[in-house]
Amino acid sequence: MERIGTLSGVTHDLDVARVTVTGLPAGPATLARIFTPLAEAEVSVDVIAESTGPGGAIELGFTLSEGELATALPIVERAVGAAGGVRVAAQAGLAKVSLVGTGMLNRPGYAARLFATLADAGVACLMVSTSEISVTCVIPREQVAAAVARLHDAFARDFVPVAERDTSARPQRRQDHKEHKEHKEESRV
Repeated sequence: MERIGTLSGVTHDLDVARVTVTGLPAGPATLARIFTPLAEAEVSVDVIAESTGPGGAIELGFTLSEGELATALPIVERAVGAAGGVRVAAQAGLAKVSLVGTGMLNRPGYAARLFATLADAGVACLMVSTSEISVTCVIPREQVAAAVARLHDAFARDFVPVAERDTSARPQRRQDHKEHKEHKEESRV
C-alpha cells in the first residue's frame, strides 16, 4: 500500500533511561504513589507502560533522561516501600526513535512496519509508545544510527516533502526546557 506524503520525519533522542517496577499490588492510588513524588522532584517522565497481570500485580515501566535517573530511582524505591515481591530496576544507555506525522492518523500499519523494519535491522524494541501522530520505540543507544537509517529507507516514500509541509499550526518550541532536552536530536528527510 503506497502512502506518499503521510510522515514528516524520523526523530531520535539519545538521552534515555528506563525504570521498571514489577510486582506492584494493584490499587487505585498505586500509580499516583509513584508519579506524584517524581513530579514534586521535577523529574520529567515520558514513555509510560503499565499493565495488570492475571494475579493482580502491576508491571510498570517509564523513561526519563539519563541525568535524572539518580534522582528518580530512590524516589521510586521509597514510593513502593517494603511491599513484598516488588522489584525496582533501572537501565541506562537507551534512546528513542520515532516516526512522526499527522498522516498516520486513522491509517493502520505504521507500527507494524516500524517493528518489522527494526527487527530486520536486529534492533531490539524495549518499550513502545504511540499517539495519533507518532510511534516511538525505546532501543539500545548503540543501535540508533542503524535504526534511523533503516527507518528512513523503509519509509522514504511516506515522507511529506519539506516544501509541502504546513508549519503554520506548529506549536512554538519552549525555550525553558531542562538542559537534558537540548540533547534531543532530530533527523528529517
